[in-house]
Amino acid sequence: MDDHPTTDAAASAPLSPYQGPPTSDPPAGRPSAAAQASAVDAGSAAGFQQQASPQQQSAPQPQNAAPPQVVIYNNNQVSGSPAVTVVVAQKSVFVALALTFFFGPLGMFYSTIMGAVIMLVVSVIVGALTLGFGLLVTWPVCMVWSAIAADRHNKMLVAGGAVTQSIHN
Repeated sequence: MDDHPTTDAAASAPLSPYQGPPTSDPPAGRPSAAAQASAVDAGSAAGFQQQASPQQQSAPQPQNAAPPQVVIYNNNQVSGSPAVTVVVAQKSVFVALALTFFFGPLGMFYSTIMGAVIMLVVSVIVGALTLGFGLLVTWPVCMVWSAIAADRHNKMLVAGGAVTQSIHN
């Protein structure tokens, strides 16, 4: 009655990624997958190919049949440690000046984070002590610092200061 006997150990064993689900008996009137594979091997070993005519094509699969599982493993391994170059965009000096003109020390975050924090603290202290008149001095200082930081960033990129690192697996 059962062409493929199964044991309890085989039925309860977990599946590995290379092993499919347990096979069941083929429907009546259809050969098993192993029989189909051996027939294909025998046909190709005999040196001839058969083309299925429209009358020989198999019946369509039932609507509720599950699609076949396809597992693809990518085992491309690279020997050595390839270098990865991270591309960093240049910063516009004009944008740096425009942002600091309109937003003061907050606009400096575009070109220099540490400079923005320093000038934000200095501007708050000077602005509080001078009732805001000190910002007439700190605001232009922020603009100059931001333009110099953006230009320095661009020169570093052109000089080859881009981040390069090795990937180690």
